[in-house]
Amino acid sequence: MRGAAREAGADDCPVHAGNLPHIDQTTLECADVLISSSVIEYVEELEETLALFARLMKSRGILIVSMPNVHSVSRSYQRLSNWISPRSDVYRYIRHFSSPASSNGGWRRTA
Repeated sequence: MRGAAREAGADDCPVHAGNLPHIDQTTLECADVLISSSVIEYVEELEETLALFARLMKSRGILIVSMPNVHSVSRSYQRLSNWISPRSDVYRYIRHFSSPASSNGGWRRTA
């Protein structure tokens, strides 16, 4: 991951990998921007992970989250296609989808 950040010219952007929400926070600084791209749909403990993100952000920090939209046409096609002819077991691991509640402000700051 660090090599990709370096290639993109983002040497000063730390990249961390771990098992959310159980990571060693003592080595982390509070962030101005925290990006979670295609991650939180796989975590078992969603509320705890979002609380961790809140603790890791500065008071006016920005959290950017991407996750699958359960109602999207492409996601529905993927599920149907996988149901008819299983090619991937990815759906076995996805725990959470975005919903209308989360897309219109259903997220809340926990810390």
